[in-house]
Amino acid sequence: MKKFICIFILAILLFCSSCSHERSCYEIMIDAENQWFLIITEEDEACIRECMRERIEESVYTGHPVSVSFSSVADMQRAFSEESLSIEKLFLIMDEFPRDEQERIPLCNMNVLFIAAPINGIPVFHEQLCQLAHDTYTVSYDLGTYGRASYQFGSLTWSVEEWLNWKPGEPYKEEWIQETGSVKWTYGNMVAHRIFLEDDEKSVVGFQLYTMEEANVEGETTLTPLAVQLYAEQDGIKYQVKWQGFDEMPSKETLLSLGIEPFVPADAA
Repeated sequence: MKKFICIFILAILLFCSSCSHERSCYEIMIDAENQWFLIITEEDEACIRECMRERIEESVYTGHPVSVSFSSVADMQRAFSEESLSIEKLFLIMDEFPRDEQERIPLCNMNVLFIAAPINGIPVFHEQLCQLAHDTYTVSYDLGTYGRASYQFGSLTWSVEEWLNWKPGEPYKEEWIQETGSVKWTYGNMVAHRIFLEDDEKSVVGFQLYTMEEANVEGETTLTPLAVQLYAEQDGIKYQVKWQGFDEMPSKETLLSLGIEPFVPADAA
């Protein structure tokens, strides 16, 4: 009996040790419609959770992140296509991502990803972070002294109808700006200008956001640029952009240049 118990315990230890080699803990499946799925069996899920419990107890794992983060789109694509996801990322995906009726975890198509195209008039443009949230991914860019821009792809938070019909919560003041043919809302110390932009390649709807400073001695208020939030469509691809951290509100030409381009792996033939 003791021999049987020892063998049983050894088998469990050997099984759980497979978690140190992440490839054996899950499988990536791609169906005929190019839908990607993460497959984790009940046994592997138990193994991953046990490994995470040990890491937490050993203070190797310091906290529960809010998203699955990668250093770049290339890093994310490589982690999935090469099946090299870490235990920590698998643990978060298991807990946070929904599953279908077959207990599979649907994912973005890692063979068809997008990145931001260079912005008109912005000399500094560094990809900084890529965050995956189920069927949506967000790519953030450091624009140097021009702030930070984040592009979201996949199942978007807002539909185009919500963008077109958005209004601030009560109370607010609404004005029609004749020169621009747009609407301006003032609510609290916030001001929002709705904008519509379009060219041969893309259409854009969104808001320019400002904070309103206290009136000066002449009784005038000062608007300080805060952020730009946009919904855009280019070549049938829908995406959202949030840009903030600039000192001067970008021109309409610059906002219209917030385009995208397909991600191409560096080692592609």
